[in-house]
Amino acid sequence: MELPEPYDSRLKKLRREMIKSGLSALLVCRPENRRYLSGYKAWDPQLDESSGRLLITRHRQFLLTDFRYRIQAQREAVGYEVITVSAEIAVTLAGLARRYRVKRL
Repeated sequence: MELPEPYDSRLKKLRREMIKSGLSALLVCRPENRRYLSGYKAWDPQLDESSGRLLITRHRQFLLTDFRYRIQAQREAVGYEVITVSAEIAVTLAGLARRYRVKRL
């Protein structure tokens, strides 16, 4: 699915910078940055809890969230593959990093 504007141009610019910096992926955790790059507006209910993270590789983009936010994520983050995280986020990230050959995050 294609990304709507302005998110498409923002991701293209980000990916150019990732290539310049030698990054194969970027993990976005802050809600304001998540929203800027994806349009996903969920807020983080507590300091130690997150309603989602973005994993952006050079060719794909993912929104990792738990079941409570899945529908909102699918509706708001058009063009992102929404992945429901049921275990530790680190386990999910490690699996994605292996699958998409992330060398530098």
